[in-house]
Amino acid sequence: MSQLDDNHIRHIALEVLLSDVKSISYDGRKIRKFAQAVSPSLFADIIKHLDKRIITRFSLYTLLTLCNKNRDLTRSLKSFLDEHNMYAITDDNELEKICLQILEENPKQVDRYKTNPKKALEQLHSNVCKKYHGRIHDDLVINILKRLLEKK
Repeated sequence: MSQLDDNHIRHIALEVLLSDVKSISYDGRKIRKFAQAVSPSLFADIIKHLDKRIITRFSLYTLLTLCNKNRDLTRSLKSFLDEHNMYAITDDNELEKICLQILEENPKQVDRYKTNPKKALEQLHSNVCKKYHGRIHDDLVINILKRLLEKK
């Protein structure tokens, strides 16, 4: 068996990481472009940040798109994250404020939760995602929304 080169390993890892991102091309062309645009050290930093939940999977896709456009293999992950404000919001208090604000802005969905909780939760979650452009981990938002809606 032949040894895999860095690009091939990154290509495989990106396919796995991006498998749930609907807008990625599954024929692999976009993924190969991403693999060539990301240096091994930047890719390692991205994986660490994903693992520590400093960025979201949606931020990963945005980041890879920016890397592909930029093609500067010397640029650090921090510079991308700072410039485009892609850090995940993980503070429970801040997330609760965000969810409360979304609930206040969507009283019909709050009422709908009593009769169709799944659909209402999907729409409220979607509103959070739109407003914060993928900077929030889905599981955190859904748990907080459920908790807040159960209190109402």
